[in-house]
Amino acid sequence: MAPADLMLRATSYRGAISALEQAIQVDVGRDIGLVAEACVGGLRSAADSIVQAETPRVAIITGAFIPWAQPPASETDGPPGSALLAEGLKELGIDTWLVTDSLCAPPVRAVSALAELPVVIVDTPQDIALALAQFKRATITHCVSVERLGPGSDGQVRNMRGDCITAFTPPLDTLFTGGDWRKVAIGDGGNELGMGRVPTAVVEASVEHGARIQSVVSCDDLIVSSVSNWGAVALLASLRLLLSDVALDAEATIARHDVLLADCLGAGAVDGMTGRPGYSVDGLDVPVHHEVFRRLGDISDRGISVAPST
Repeated sequence: MAPADLMLRATSYRGAISALEQAIQVDVGRDIGLVAEACVGGLRSAADSIVQAETPRVAIITGAFIPWAQPPASETDGPPGSALLAEGLKELGIDTWLVTDSLCAPPVRAVSALAELPVVIVDTPQDIALALAQFKRATITHCVSVERLGPGSDGQVRNMRGDCITAFTPPLDTLFTGGDWRKVAIGDGGNELGMGRVPTAVVEASVEHGARIQSVVSCDDLIVSSVSNWGAVALLASLRLLLSDVALDAEATIARHDVLLADCLGAGAVDGMTGRPGYSVDGLDVPVHHEVFRRLGDISDRGISVAPST
């Protein structure tokens, strides 16, 4: 698509993408308003950067391990959204890889299976070096982190409780920051990759243990979302508008999300808030997620109806 056409589309859908960003930042019991205000426009800038790449190729890093769960397991926020985004990118003709570590690999492999998405497993510095070389050969243009935790100012990774979980979180932050690709991050709690872009005072005022748990790893574009899966779907919805003038199909997204969530649970994943398996993500039952996806679909539909013809 010609640059002039891309610019026209970006202008036409500016309001819709801003509305998509607001829709994923609803208060679900953890008020992320101040963090969101500090990063207004992150969704639009991330989407614009992908569509403006001559040949976009995307690596998506995901997986957050919950060592206090019974049994310890990877959480359900991250892999489903990453798979929805990756499958959508594949439909748009964009090559995409999923990246995780061995502890989080079972649910990531499960959500990747049907669409035959390539999965890269990285644990050690040697693995990271190999992955960096692979991605540079593949000319990756964007690395997107979805609910992947990163180190704080003391070099330790902490969960929302303030507990150190570095031993359960291989340093994929060094892969995220290791190339000259555009770095896009999606997070909801302050301790994820990319949250280093937010002033510490803002995170401290918004999040319990904020200054202690905040990841210092920054990014080019930060998408703040009440649930990270929602942020991944909003990014896909934005890209569909910009690249194809096609709205997000909410009902298809809901159906696929539920299958992917079931796949995660079948692979042993747990809700990251409760530490238990069940049809919920971040302590929110499935109907709450459905409502958000329908809202994203409605915004997409309205955006197309009011956008001037391109």
